[in-house]
Amino acid sequence: MARTPSARLNNRGGRILTWVARSFIGRMWFSRRLKRLAASSDPVRLHLGCGPRLLPGWINVDFVVGVNVLLDLRRPLPLPNDSVDCIFSEDFLEHLTLKAGRALLGECARVLKPGGTLRLATPDLARLVQTYLERSEARLEQSRKMFPNHSTFAQMFNTGMRAWGHQFVYDEETLRSVLEPLGFRVTREQFSQSTHPDLRGLDLRDANAWAQSMYIEAEMPS
Repeated sequence: MARTPSARLNNRGGRILTWVARSFIGRMWFSRRLKRLAASSDPVRLHLGCGPRLLPGWINVDFVVGVNVLLDLRRPLPLPNDSVDCIFSEDFLEHLTLKAGRALLGECARVLKPGGTLRLATPDLARLVQTYLERSEARLEQSRKMFPNHSTFAQMFNTGMRAWGHQFVYDEETLRSVLEPLGFRVTREQFSQSTHPDLRGLDLRDANAWAQSMYIEAEMPS
């Protein structure tokens, strides 16, 4: 389908804005914006890697046009230590390399207040492998609704690992091995459930329905 002139203009404007955000001046401007938003928020809630989904009452951060703060999350978070109450991130961590993911989670540990909590929803390697080994025709047919060319379980598995720009898909063991040395207390939660009111009902992808997600909460000790 051909793009309209306004769509072409918006796309061009988005490329220009992200180019500016990568510059030293752009990074400084958005860093100051994040600090201002955090200083005026109570509680301070970060939604990292938000994409086009903006959560009301949260500071929505990503490297796409339309968010509250445009930042490259492979770089350090421009916030003081112990300054954030909670962080939520869904379907973002797997888009980073393991090294970059470790760095981001380290930054989350640094900026969270004592008692602050990070909630991660990310594909679960164990679920992906289990689905492949079960070889459920119903699951393959479900996959075909999104990817009509899928004819084998290997195609379905590789899509889960590689599609959408995935860089590293975690299992619970590996994610714990990153989070726990940072001082986090780690628990596995159910879809949209949490002991923290601010973190309930946020997940979009229900692993009990069709997604291959796991939901991990990591709390900094008080």
